[in-house]
Amino acid sequence: MKSYVILLIVLVVAAAIGYIYLNDSHGSSNLKIIQVNGISEINSVQDMGNGKLLLSGAYLDGNQIVGVVGTYYLSNHSFVPLPINLTNGSVYDASFNGTTFGIAGAQYVNTTLQVRILLYSNGKLYNLTPLISDFYQVGQAYFAQPYENGWLFGGTSFTIGINQRGLQYPFLILYNGTIKDLTPNLPQPFRPLGVADTLDTLSVSGNQFLVGGGNLNATLASYDGQFENLSLGIPGVILASSPIPGGWLVGGTIFGDQGGNQLIYTYLATINASGVRQVNLSYQLGLVTAVAYGGGEYAVALRVPFNSPTSTPREGAVLLVGHSLHLLKEVYEQANASITDLEISHGVLYASGYSTLSGNRQAFLLVYS
Repeated sequence: MKSYVILLIVLVVAAAIGYIYLNDSHGSSNLKIIQVNGISEINSVQDMGNGKLLLSGAYLDGNQIVGVVGTYYLSNHSFVPLPINLTNGSVYDASFNGTTFGIAGAQYVNTTLQVRILLYSNGKLYNLTPLISDFYQVGQAYFAQPYENGWLFGGTSFTIGINQRGLQYPFLILYNGTIKDLTPNLPQPFRPLGVADTLDTLSVSGNQFLVGGGNLNATLASYDGQFENLSLGIPGVILASSPIPGGWLVGGTIFGDQGGNQLIYTYLATINASGVRQVNLSYQLGLVTAVAYGGGEYAVALRVPFNSPTSTPREGAVLLVGHSLHLLKEVYEQANASITDLEISHGVLYASGYSTLSGNRQAFLLVYS
């Protein structure tokens, strides 16, 4: 997963200075918290096996932010980057299919934020960005996922609309030797309505996949030969998704109003043949930033407000796990932290993210077994 614009929180990236195991606030001996050297924020994590994790994100080089992808070795806590650097940019997602790395991100060129979609294989870097429509060039690519014999890339593009107002709109691309634009096939709710409409998450299960995003309408669609619209019809954004037995698990936020105050509410739901079914969470305010399922266990990450003894409001990360979505237990909470991605592999939960202190970001991994 990604940079969540709806948080409206200004965070500055800083270089990581080392790794250290920290004490879990809940005293769980099953949770390890590792600060990661060589990267300041981690946006995605994938278990590649043999004690290796694929990480994507960014680090600070002087006064420049640089997008990076690399392998993290759990045995010696070293991060070894691939020869890929997005100067003045960030990598939001990276995946490995056994032979090739797919990479999605964005990079400033002068003052314009431009999409970057890349493949890296056998020591060669392939920039696919020039192959996509000019209409999608300005913006951010949020995901890169292997699909059948190719790759799915997608995200949010920007343009200037009516009355010189900025306009965001989603894009979805399939690459299998040539570029195929799937965006026109997305259901009607994904099409821009003169406001900000985004595409923030994608999950693949066999020959099926699910995409989500939104703004005025929390958008969802599954694909199994053709798209099926599952959008919620209410203002919000779907930020996270994962395949589960018989369907999908999705999370994000719903926009609401209470006494004239604009609020964001956590949203978690399952999707199967009987439809979309919301799951109630003990945390009502905030957003779900990442979800995962594996080996009969669910994991849900949230960004929520915390009570503060001072007048300064605080937000932070919460991690919930359990064998039932209705019996989730909290295994981690930390103010001034964000969990960006989750993966459960071989009975181990990996969570990526970053904490922020005094305006500086520090990347971390959570390992829970």
